[in-house]
Amino acid sequence: MGTDSNGWNRARGLAFKALLFIGGALLVKRLRKSTTRWDHARLVAHSLTGEKYSKDQASRDPDNYFNIRMRTCPAAELVDGSEVLYFEQAFWRSPQKPFRQRLLMAKPCPKELTCDVELSTYAIREMEEYKNFCDRPKDLRPQPEEV
Repeated sequence: MGTDSNGWNRARGLAFKALLFIGGALLVKRLRKSTTRWDHARLVAHSLTGEKYSKDQASRDPDNYFNIRMRTCPAAELVDGSEVLYFEQAFWRSPQKPFRQRLLMAKPCPKELTCDVELSTYAIREMEEYKNFCDRPKDLRPQPEEV
C-alpha cells in the first residue's frame, strides 16, 4: 500500500513540474514578443510626459544654459494610434509665463518606412487659450477635436 501511494506522489510531482515548465516557457515567449508601432508611439509619448528641468546642465555651464522647465501632458489620442501632447517651456523662476508652447505628435510610422515613431511639432495659434493647460481639469481644457 505504501508503494502505490509513493507512485501517485511521484506522478503528481512530475505533472506539477511539467505544468510549471510549460507555464514558464509560455511566459518567456510572451515577454519576448515584439511590440507594435502603436505601442512604440504610446511609449514615446509616455516618456515625454511630465515635468523636466535643465538644472544640472545650467549649473555646469551657467554662461551658456538657463534652468528651463519643460512640461508635457496628454492633449488627445487620435484614431490612427497617434498621441498628441501639449508642450511648454518656461524659465524656472517664472513657470507661470511659458515662452514656448507647442503641440507634439508621436505617430506610428507607415509600414513602408523603417522607423517606428515619427515626431512632429505644431505651433499653437491662441497661446492664452493653452496657458497652464496641464494644470487645468480635463473638462476646462480645449477638447481633442479643437486640438
